[in-house]
Order: sequence, then C-alpha cells, then structure tokens
Amino acid sequence: APDDLYAQIERVKEITRAFGIPIYEKEGFEADDVIGTIAKQIVGNNPELEVIIVTGDLDTLQLVNEQVKVWTVSRGINKAVLYDQKAVRQRYELEPKQLRDYKGLRGDASDNIPGVKGIGDKGAINLLKKYQSLEGVYENIAEIKGALKEKLEKNKQEALLSKELGTIKTNVPIQFDLAECKTEEFDKEKLVELFRKLGFRSLIKRLDKNKKLNGAKGTLKNKKEEVVCKIVDEKNEKDFLKELSERKEVVLVTNNNHFNNSETEAVFLWEDAGWKAFFVKFPIEKIKKLKPLLESVNIKKIGWKLKNDYKYFKKRGLQLSLVDFTSDSKNEKERRKVLCQDVMLVDYLLNSGTEIDLDKSVLKELDEETFDKKGQLSLLDVPKVEEISQKLCVKAKQIGELQKILEEKLKEINAQQEKSGKKGLQTVLEKVELPLIVVLAEMELTGIKVNKIIFQGIAEKINAEVKKLENKIQDLAGEKFNVNSTQQLSKILFEKLKISSEGIKKNKTGFSTAASELHKLKGRHRIIEKIEKYRELFKLKTTYLDTFPGFIQADGRIHTTFNQAVTATGRLSSENPNLQNIPIRTDLGKIIRTAFEAEEGCSLISADYSQIDLRVMAHMSRDKKLMEAFWAGEDIHTKTASEINDVPVSKVTKKMRYQAKALNFGIIYGMGSFGFSQSAGITQEDAKKFISEYLKEFSGVAKFIRQTKEFVKKNGYVETEMGRRRYLPEINSPNFQIQAGAERMAINMPIQGLAADIMKLAMIAVYEFYRKQPDVKMILQIHDEIILEVKESLVEGVSRQVKKIMEGVYNLAVPLTVDVKIGKNWGEL
Repeated sequence: APDDLYAQIERVKEITRAFGIPIYEKEGFEADDVIGTIAKQIVGNNPELEVIIVTGDLDTLQLVNEQVKVWTVSRGINKAVLYDQKAVRQRYELEPKQLRDYKGLRGDASDNIPGVKGIGDKGAINLLKKYQSLEGVYENIAEIKGALKEKLEKNKQEALLSKELGTIKTNVPIQFDLAECKTEEFDKEKLVELFRKLGFRSLIKRLDKNKKLNGAKGTLKNKKEEVVCKIVDEKNEKDFLKELSERKEVVLVTNNNHFNNSETEAVFLWEDAGWKAFFVKFPIEKIKKLKPLLESVNIKKIGWKLKNDYKYFKKRGLQLSLVDFTSDSKNEKERRKVLCQDVMLVDYLLNSGTEIDLDKSVLKELDEETFDKKGQLSLLDVPKVEEISQKLCVKAKQIGELQKILEEKLKEINAQQEKSGKKGLQTVLEKVELPLIVVLAEMELTGIKVNKIIFQGIAEKINAEVKKLENKIQDLAGEKFNVNSTQQLSKILFEKLKISSEGIKKNKTGFSTAASELHKLKGRHRIIEKIEKYRELFKLKTTYLDTFPGFIQADGRIHTTFNQAVTATGRLSSENPNLQNIPIRTDLGKIIRTAFEAEEGCSLISADYSQIDLRVMAHMSRDKKLMEAFWAGEDIHTKTASEINDVPVSKVTKKMRYQAKALNFGIIYGMGSFGFSQSAGITQEDAKKFISEYLKEFSGVAKFIRQTKEFVKKNGYVETEMGRRRYLPEINSPNFQIQAGAERMAINMPIQGLAADIMKLAMIAVYEFYRKQPDVKMILQIHDEIILEVKESLVEGVSRQVKKIMEGVYNLAVPLTVDVKIGKNWGEL
C-alpha cells in the first residue's frame, strides 16, 4: 500500500482512541484474522448474542454461521447487504465454510492468491458442489477427466496453498473484552485538539450536539463583534488617508471576488489601542489617492497570499510595493528590501508537507472560525457594503493575530538554527519566498501566448485519431462498447476475447484494467496495444485539448497560477491550468507545446539547469567521484554505469547507462530495490546488487544517506542547506512501511529542497536584472527551467546574461550548468 495510506491509518487509530473506541490488532496477522478471532470468542462466550461483522471485505463471508452475519456495502451505503447463510448460498451456490475451498480453486489476484490456473467461478463451484471441499476434490481426482484433471494435478500444491492463504485465522492470540467496547463518554478536549490540528471544523461543531461528552461545551470562538470596521466616506476620507500614511505596518485584505476593475474594495487594518479597520470602496477617479500609500517603502504590508493583492491593485493601475528593487547598489542588502509579511508563507515554512489554508490556521492557532463558508461572496450575490466590509475586517483581524503567533514560532526555530551555526527559516522567508511574490505575480499577469488556430488544428487531429482508435478497438472486440468503461472493457477482454487473466488483479466489478494490469497483457492480444494508445490520446484530449481553450483570455494568452505554498520540498506547482504536467519526452507533448508561442517580433528563451538534483547531491554528500565527474564535464550516468559495472567508460552500453540513470535518480528519491527493479526493468535481486555496488563505489553518497537517516530519527525533521525544514514524525512509527516512507522523504527533501531554493533565487535574480526592460519578460517556470519572452534583437545578449546569472546564483561544490535554447514556440525549446 502507498506510504501515505499507512500514515492515514495511524491517524484513524488516533481519532478512534480519542472517541474511546478500543482497537484490536496483532502484529503478523491481517485485520480479517483478528475479526474472525473476535467473532469466534464472542460466540463461544455469549451463545445468546448475534454477531454482525461490518466490512467491505467479502472474504469474511466464510465466517457466516447461525450466529454470525456480515453487513457490507456495494457502491455506496444505499446498496448495503446483510449476508446470513441463506444470502451466501444465493450468491455463491455454496455454504459459507466452502468459500475457503473456493479460493483454493479459483484464486484471487487482488490478494496474490494463485488458485488453479484455468479454473474459473463456475468450474470451482461445480467441483465443490460435487465434492464438498478442496480435499474432497483431490480424494476423488480419479473420477475427474481430461484437461480439468490435468490442471488440478499440475497445480495441486498451489491449490492447497491458496486455500491456506484464503482461510481466515480464528486463533489469533488476543483477548477480547465485550464490556470494554461499550462507549459511554469520550474525551472532548482531546478530540477538539485533534480535530483542530487536522482542520475538521464541521466535526468540532457536531461534537457540541453530542450528549456523550466529557469536557466543557463551547469550543469555538467567534469574535466578529470585536472588530469595529469603519467605512471610508466623504466625511472621514482625509483622516483615513492621513492616519494610514503614518502607519509602519498595515494588514491588507482585498475583495478578490470583486471583478469590477473600475472600483477598489479593500480593508486596511492596524493596531492602535486595539484593532482599527477601515473599509475602502473607491471608484476609478479616487483610486489614485491610494497610490502613494501602496507604493510607500515606509509602510510594511501584511496579508495572506499577498500575490493576489498585488495582482488586484495592478489590474487597477496601482503598484503594491512588497519588495523594493529600485536601488542599483551592488550590495544585496541595500539593493533589495522586503516591505511585506505574507502570513501564508510563514505558515508554509512552519508546516511544509501539510495543507496551508487560512480557515485551518485560524481554527488551529486562534481557536476561532473564519466567516461561514455559506456567507462568502459569490458571483451571483449582490451583498450590502456593510456585509462585505464586516467580513473582510474579520479576515484582516484574524490575519493580524495569526501574524503575531506564527512570526514568534518562526523566530524561535530560526534562533535555534542560527545557534547551531546554520542558516534559518528567516533566511528562506526574506531571501527567497517574500521576494518571489512579485516575480510570480508579474509572470501570472503576463501569461503566455497561445495560437488558437494551431491549437484547434492539433485538437482536431487528436480527436480524429481517438475516434479512429476507438473504432479499431471495437472492431477487434467484435461489438460496440464504451472503451472508457472499465467494467465493459474487462468483460470484453476476459469474457468475450478470453484473454488469459493469469496474474491480473481482481476487484469487486471484475478483473482490473488499470494501466499496470494492461501492461501485463501485452503480447496476449492485438487489442491491448490499441487500448493503451487510445488511453494516452484520450487523456491528452480531456486534460489539455478540451480544457486549455477555456483558459485563453481576451489577450490571447493563458495566465496560469503558480502555487508557492503547496509542495513539501519548496518546489513550485501550477494550476488553472497545470502547465507543468504537459508530457516532456513524448511526441504528442511536444506537438501541444508548439501552440504556445512568442508574440510577433519576439522569441522564447529556455534556460534549463542541467541535472541540478544530482549536482546538489554531489554538493551535499561531497562524494569524491561525483564531484570529479561534474568538474570534468563527464556524462554522470555513463560515469555511474562505468563504476558500478566495473567497465571502462568506452565499454558502457545504452542499457548500462539507462540502468545507471534510473539508479542515480532513484537514490535521490530514496528508492528501494523493488522500485529500482521496476524502473530499470531488472529483477529485484539484481537491483539489490546494483544499489549495494553503487553505495560502495559512491561512499560519500552512502554516508550522506546514513547521516540523514540518523539526523531525522533523532530530531524528527530534515532541513535544506538554506534552512527550509520538513517535519517527519512518521520516522519513528512502529510500522515499518511508514518509517521506510519517511526515510525516503528525508533523503529526498534536502536535495530537492535546495534545488528548489536555487531555482527561486535564480528567478528573483533574473527578474531583478531585467525589471526595467519591458522587452524581456519571464513567463514560465517548469521543472528546472525558466522560460522568457524576449524581443528578437535582444535574444543573444539576454541568453548569455541569463545563463551567467543562473549559474552564479548559488555556490555549490560542483559547477551549476545551464542549457539555453531559443525558439519561436515552446515546442522548439
């Protein structure tokens, strides 16, 4: 199961215990074994009781008897079924106790139970009807004839093993106490604290309605009445502007649901013997009165996601000064001055790896609610000015209070980091995240041009190919069906075309047709290759071709949104639309990128960091061989292949290099032998040998991995060289899978995190250098590259300068290398 699922299970246990519900588990046994044991103990000690097992696992039907029933759901709670002995017979034509024999014959791919190859549902049922059990089948094997007998004899050991694997154990060494399961009260304070931590607002409200409480009642505060909000009008306008100009710090909240660019709706809040808030609704002719105040370098602007506020005012002809880039001094401290505090980014640096959300932060830190979701402004509402102002004022007050709490936490951690001789979170905030706000805002406002005609032509071509493939698939199937329906496809493949289902996982609706399962079927029928190609094109069509036209704005450009506070490592992501997920290495991805082009008279420049993650690994580990390879300008994957295969560089084959590349990146991502075997296409045994040899040859990397694991186990977190931190409490989990997942994240984070910091520093430096040149615009950041739109006459000079800036933005123990490409469209880069 995925590592994040194991982490969620631990959370479920935590919540369950807080509700006072006992948990029964035993290491080395599955949940259905524990359930089976509990059911048996209850029946044995309480023959008068009826036991109902509530589960989604139909394997438990083998436990059904006169006292035990199974209540399960199928496609939602409204399709619930209560299985007694009669219901089991109706469904399977077998007694409940025969279902373990059924598994022995039929197998179960979803549980990796092989069964007898070639025996299906009907075959297994008929055999058990006649011979009662699996043992009965083999006792009477002489009566069975032909191919069926041959299959049974050939797979006897697998059948007996499958029955054993499919049998629920009822003798798990646990002691069940029925009286312990009676829930009377639960610890409300503990639950509220947990729900607040997880951001479960609605569940906290529901606790107040529950009578089985142990603790005080009121848990959420709502302090709307504490904020006095003055609406700025003709009478107090001068006083407001004067008082605002005298402030050193101002909390700023704009109404981003207000789409009329000829008006401004915003709240300005500050502390002066309590919170003072002013709501401004200025028409176009008055907006300029805010200009000197918004542009002032003497007023610190505080907000939540200030990028949105910057864009809000920019669209109305105003410049919100968040960072002072105006000085040309060579001294960085004099050249760049941060004039803001984005509370969202402070929260992000303190809690990377968790969802950053204002509602959750207010609940967790202030023990309050933000204004009700139902009360938020929508496009269809025409709320009163008083209503808008009050809601925005409450939000501003909460942001102001959050600032104090979160800044104090950040300062405390920063002091600890600096005391140990390291850079701290304050450095990341002031040197990286806050200056980047302006860079990202300007990139979003600029956008990238899309050629609608080219895009439409691509869409028509792909749509035609999708239809052609759909017809071909239906021809091969011999009937019309919905190719996108997994259930219909499963029936076509395994029932009509009778493709062997050996090794294919089975779910509640039949054999799986997931991509990983289809891959196993390659070579078994021509239809498989067509389905895989169809899915690739259909995903391209629905994800990009059908949706992207809706994102093209009146200026003919797509303005994606860059997420600065989402990823745990510090990397940027994008949405509306997500341009980072357009396939890089496929021909189809390249075709789509050709529709993104430069304006007439301009070209696009791509500046791409070469193997930045591996260079950071070399820097962090100080591995001698890696560093030598990078300084010598060698192909790092060929060098790795040479070392682990013990052959000269000249003797390295393409296959060796491919495996070495998978291993190089696999080590960075904390990949184990199984993951490496899958990505490199080798056996797990060979993968173990490769990894062992790699860590032997690159001893610096091995030492870095070992020390990182030791550090995270001791401290519960890891950090980048710049001070960015990620907490990993799962590292000390008693569950091996959770702990292993945390170890992988611990190894990866310092590398990807520093690579992310370097990229952000590069973006800031490039923006800063060209901020006064309207003919040079940074428009995209994708993975390890920056894309600029530049006037053709400046392209050569800008290319050289950008390369110089990016390669010199951070000092690593190995050289940073930037590859520059120039083209008229994104596909040419």
